[in-house]
This record gives sequence, C-alpha cells and structure tokens, in this order.
Amino acid sequence: MGCLRYPGLGLFWLFWLFWLFWHGPAGLLDVPGRWPIKVGDAMADVQTMAVLARQPGDPARFGRWLVLGRAGEGSGTVVYEVTDERAVRGALKTVRPGESALPVAWRLHREAAALRRAGTAGVVRLREDGSEAPQPYLVVEWVKGASLEELLARRGPLDANQVATLGTLLADVLGRIHRRGVAHGDLKPANVLCPDAGPILIDFDAARLFDVAGGSPRSGPQGAPWSRARRSRFALARAADSCGSAGWELVAVAAPSRGQTFELEETREMSLRATPRWLAPELARGEPSDGAADVFSLGALLVHLSTGRFPFGSGRTDEVLYRIVHETADLSGVGPTLLPIVQACLHKPPADRPTAYQVARALLPQRHRPRLVA
Repeated sequence: MGCLRYPGLGLFWLFWLFWLFWHGPAGLLDVPGRWPIKVGDAMADVQTMAVLARQPGDPARFGRWLVLGRAGEGSGTVVYEVTDERAVRGALKTVRPGESALPVAWRLHREAAALRRAGTAGVVRLREDGSEAPQPYLVVEWVKGASLEELLARRGPLDANQVATLGTLLADVLGRIHRRGVAHGDLKPANVLCPDAGPILIDFDAARLFDVAGGSPRSGPQGAPWSRARRSRFALARAADSCGSAGWELVAVAAPSRGQTFELEETREMSLRATPRWLAPELARGEPSDGAADVFSLGALLVHLSTGRFPFGSGRTDEVLYRIVHETADLSGVGPTLLPIVQACLHKPPADRPTAYQVARALLPQRHRPRLVA
C-alpha cells in the first residue's frame, strides 16, 4: 500500500533490487566497478567445469547422489558431477579407482571439517560429508563458472583495476576464514572459481585448522570422532604408505583411548600436495603455518594476475622451492601502486607479512575502502 500511495518509494526499492541483481555480492563491498571477470566475457565456450561421461568402473551413485559424469581428478581422488532426487547439483570427490581408500578418507574427513569451520561467503559450500562411508566421498555445491586459471589462459594478464578488485575480494574471503581459524593452504588460480557474483574458493584438501588466539596450526579436524577400529586401520595404512611416492610422513600413530579424537600433524604431507610454485617458504621447509602462508600465496597470485608470470619462475620442483626459500621474487612488470603491497605479502618471515584484511584495505583507494566484517 505504501508503494501505491508513494510511487517514488516503489521506484526506490526497484532500483536497489536491480542494483543487487546486477552487481551481486561483490557490489556490497563498494569496490570500484563491477566484478571484473565475467564468465560470458570472451569465455562463451568455457561456461563451467568440463564434464566427461562416466568411465567403465565408475559407480552409478553414492548414497542419494546420482553420478552424471567425471569433472576432474586430483591426488588420489576423482571428482564427479552429481545430482539428487531434488535436482540439487554437486561436485563429489572420492577415492580414485586403484588407490588406497583409508588415507583418502582421512583427507576428505579433514577437508569437510575445514569447510564446516570456514563456511562463509566466497567459500564453496559443503553438501555432505561421506568420509566414513565404505567408499568415502565428499560433496560440495556445484559452482557454474570457469576457474581463474582457465580465464587467465584465454584473456591473459589483467589490468591494474581488475587485479585490485579481484585481490580485494580474495583477501576479504581469506581474512574471514582466517578469523575462523582456517588456512586454505593451496591458493592458486585453479582453486578460484569465477561465477558472475564473485570469486569462490574451492579445494580445501591442504587446509589447516589453527588456534585463532594462539595462532598454532593444527591440521587435524578437531572434535571429529572416529571408531577405534577405523583409527587403527588408518594408522596402519598410513604407516605402510609412508615409504611410497606420495610423501606421507607419519608423526603420530598412537591409537587414542575411547572418547578421544584422532589427530595427526601432517605438515609435510599437506605441503607436498599443495602446488610448489605457490607455496610459502615455511611450507616449502615443511614447517607448520597459519594464515600467513595464504597471504604469501596471495602475493604470488597478484604477480601472476598482473604479469602472467610466476614470481619465482618455473622449472623443477626443487629449483622452484629453493628460489622461494632463498631468493627474491621477480616483480618486474608489477604496477607501482601494487608493488609495495606485493612486496609486503612476499616477505620470507611470516610475522613480517600483513594480514589478509590489511591487504584488502591496502588494495583499494581510501574513498573505496569497504567495511570488512567477519
């Protein structure tokens, strides 16, 4: 009735509804311009993750989830596009055929714990934790959008405003998950999806949980009970696999007493699963870390967005890791406004780096700085 009596009021609300539809959540940050990377912009043929038909031996369903096709593969895992009876689509990660199920089950269990704790805008949403099923799996929401890696491959480096906007949005998401005690651990273009509403972080396989007050990293999912028999079986499987090529390092396998949780420090194993050229020096050395490692990876990502190059070059893994730990990054081609921010992010000592929120504020001019909330 108020809109009928006061037509201007109706036009006011119509304007704001259109504004939210047009800008999406990125617009709520009051950043200059729209979210700069649109899926439909020069990417008509890369609208979403490529899905292949089911392969021989692929399961038809996991519980309530019907398998539609393969979407990709990872370290010991395979990802399927799935749907349920309500037509809810998801991305299901499970053990790759021929791989040992128990180590993957623990990884999925820990990833689910990280997603539950990190749950915020800009992080892929957890649909179901099936890590204790006979064939363990994890289901997250299906995000319609190409990865940042695919977009950069087609479009090349971004301009300064696009880098600033994208960097602000990513730093804001990192700041929020760090306040919840979660470090992503493998920030790279392939793990950033780009739907029209803004970037989404995926793949928390290498995530670390840490005590926010003390900053001490804990890689095990806290408060996640497993049966005593399953804990013992996993310890044996992990010990047997410690001599393999996956880089597993057994730190503690003592079976906890009844009622306790099963927690392992897996710093080296998680570091080896992360992509070497984006690793922070402390992770390259196999040391524990917290959100500061994500800030280093963000700095490397900003260089790559600006120049198309990797700040520590390419080559053999050991060569790249040596340069990350001992040498300075190649920042040629980085713009003058972005350069001091990147240099701060790429400090070798973690304590010398800014927080993710400080990076977000520094990337925008004073008049455009958003109010970033947890």
